[in-house]
Amino acid sequence: MQAQAVVRDTEIENALRVYMQPLLKAANLSDERLNITVVSDPNINAAVLPGGQIIVHTGLLTQAESPTEVAGVLAHELGHYVNNDVLKLTGRLSDGGKSSILGTALGLGLAIASGDGRYAMAGAFAGEHLDRRNNLQFSRSMESGADRRAAELLHRSGLGLAGMVALNRRMQQLHPDPDMADAQYMQTHPLTQDRITYFTRQHERLGDRAMPLGWQAVHERIRAKLHGFEKPPQEVLALYPADDESLPARMARAIALMRLARFDEAVNLMQGILAEHPEDGFLYDLMGDIQRLSGQADQALQYYTEAIKRLPWAALIRQQRAELWLKKNTPTHAIAARDDLLQALRYEPDVPIYWHGLARAHQILDAKGEADLALAEAAILEGKKPLAKSLARRAKLTLNIDSAEWLRADDILKHVEE
Repeated sequence: MQAQAVVRDTEIENALRVYMQPLLKAANLSDERLNITVVSDPNINAAVLPGGQIIVHTGLLTQAESPTEVAGVLAHELGHYVNNDVLKLTGRLSDGGKSSILGTALGLGLAIASGDGRYAMAGAFAGEHLDRRNNLQFSRSMESGADRRAAELLHRSGLGLAGMVALNRRMQQLHPDPDMADAQYMQTHPLTQDRITYFTRQHERLGDRAMPLGWQAVHERIRAKLHGFEKPPQEVLALYPADDESLPARMARAIALMRLARFDEAVNLMQGILAEHPEDGFLYDLMGDIQRLSGQADQALQYYTEAIKRLPWAALIRQQRAELWLKKNTPTHAIAARDDLLQALRYEPDVPIYWHGLARAHQILDAKGEADLALAEAAILEGKKPLAKSLARRAKLTLNIDSAEWLRADDILKHVEE
């Protein structure tokens, strides 16, 4: 996990994909159409932005008592997406409001892609300049439509509406007067009694559904990880005391101990966990993080390798392993890093930090053309078109003419010029 405005963690991202999958199937959408981004924020909130980007606050994940509550919120945001509400919203806003929404989306997108939380903060700052009253008024006019769509998706997906009812009731108890509530969810998703009544009646009419097997255990793990990384370490140790031997509790304690620089204790705790769960790739990833942050690069490499054996699709873990290979600064390790990054880019081709790492690997290997091409790819994704043009032109000078790499450099030049 990277402790910054945008949270990137393989296990958490995978959990949200699992929660979203039945909803996408119910909506006849593919998972390529939407991206879910987790933002470090204690408020219970979620939002959909232009380009099919769904933003989920860590506060929703940690305060939701069941994964079906999270799924209910995802269904509501998916309802806005299916109903084209984002396009309607931007069409009604002033030019400045449109620019602010797009600035927020762009800032978060760059933060996700680059791993630099400063972009997310810049996007959030731009979003503050929205015409808030107009935005909220328009959003309220679309809430009932998104709710109806959410109820339909939750029913068709087999997840049911119990989670949505539970979350709305708890939010009403926490904030009985929505107009005075500070919670961002309450401000953008007004919880009227009519709305709660609607979900309750739909739930009673359609009936209970069984939660998918294993979802609650997944939810408790991601809550524990987020608590471990976001709460003060001593508070984490109090929340998950030593006599709590559950897996989520031990994971949270290991993270808290790591943050307190009690690395030996954290490692010993994780070794005990791995002895009980030797095939869990997410646990090897967590152990790799602890070893890396404690300065034990070789041990981190070993655990990341075990994680990748079990999670070969985990692009972020491959990138973290590649970074450790590159620090060794030898051709052999550069080849290993190159191979990791090429695999990562198969799954996440739009992440500039992967291209930057690939460029460093090529530089160590004295492959100047390939290095320039990788940097050009990164520049395109970062919106640096003049730089991309310069790098692509330079790459063509050293790449074999008509090779796949030379043709790609030529495509970048044409794209920039157009």
